[in-house]
Amino acid sequence: MANFEINEEQAALIRELRKLETSDPVHADVYNALFGKLINNDAFLERLANKMIEKACCAMCWTASTHSRSWQRMWDPKSRR
Repeated sequence: MANFEINEEQAALIRELRKLETSDPVHADVYNALFGKLINNDAFLERLANKMIEKACCAMCWTASTHSRSWQRMWDPKSRR
């Protein structure tokens, strides 16, 4: 059994998905086309979420280190001049 190929280059969410009709043949090709789009949308959203998490973590680390240094300067008697 084959797996779906994940398109790592997909740059946007696919918003147009074919609606299955009662007259559609019950064939793997019909379903696989739809499932492939849904799976690649999931993979795209996962990459987007990971990028957002990474940016948020970087911002939090930068903010924490900046405030930590400010706090130390404020309370460290050696740094007061």
